This record gives sequence, C-alpha cells and structure tokens, in this order.
Amino acid sequence: MNSYAASISTYVGANIPTYVGAYLPTYLPLIAFIIFCILLVVYIYSDDDYLYGFWLAEGDEFCELADIDSIMLFVGDSTGYIWKERKAYLIIATDMANDPLVLSYRKPAIYSSAYTITAKAEFEDDTVEIWPEYVSMDVDINAGTLKIYSGDTVYARLYKQHETTEVAKLLED
Repeated sequence: MNSYAASISTYVGANIPTYVGAYLPTYLPLIAFIIFCILLVVYIYSDDDYLYGFWLAEGDEFCELADIDSIMLFVGDSTGYIWKERKAYLIIATDMANDPLVLSYRKPAIYSSAYTITAKAEFEDDTVEIWPEYVSMDVDINAGTLKIYSGDTVYARLYKQHETTEVAKLLED
C-alpha cells in the first residue's frame, strides 16, 4: 500500500466515529419514523384472506371422537382493518347445528404460514351454545387446517376446501 492510500485509510478510519456520532442523533427520529411507517403499512395491508371459505371435517378422528358425521364452517369476507368481523355459518351433521354466526377478532400483528387468533363467536340465535363466547383459532396455511378450541377443549378440526371456496368466490362476483 502506498503512503497516500495509507493516509486516506487512516483519515477515514479515524473520522468515521466522529462523522456518524455527529449526525446520528439528528437523523435518528427520521429513521424511527420511516421504520414505523413501513411497519404500519405492512400491518394494515397484510390480510387474512385465507380464513375465507369452506372448512370441512368428515370421517376423521375428530368426528369419530365427537360422535358426529361431519362439521362444516363457511367463513365469509372480512370487514374492518384492525378489528375484523366475518359472517360465518356452521353446520354439524347429525342434526346438532345449523346456525349462522359472526366471528369478531383483532387481526394478527404478524402473519406467517401459521397464526392464531382469538375470536368472539356470536350465534344469531342466543339460545345456541355450541362454543363458548371466545374461542381460539389456529390457522395453518401450509397444512390447510383450522383448529377451533378454548383451553384444552377442541371444538373443531377442519380442512380447507379450496375448490368449493373458489366456486363461492365466483358466485359472489
């Protein structure tokens, strides 16, 4: 290395902490604001559309243990940005349920291929008590599953019906 390159290297190396230290406090609020805005946009525009559609369980271990033939849940489109609400319809075969309901929940802060939401399940008929008022819902996009539970009690273990969901989307349009 020649002496000129060595002197520039020494000058830059010696002055970088001073340079960064002098301007960092000035730009730190701006950097924090930009990061906050990016996170806000990602949060608002991330969507949980995977929950929309037909979910079904029939002839599996869950149905056998619950002593039912099948359970089907249709979850409609969502309304709201942070606090979501979806109309849904639950059918449990062997004449146990055939009831509309509304699922209200706060959208998850971070979406991944698997996430959990806590939803308030309000059946239109107040006398219906299939689930407690608040249930947890584990959505696994990769496996195509939806588990509805409260504490240790599992109320439904469902599988996404993609073809039926696509037909429903076409009929809505």
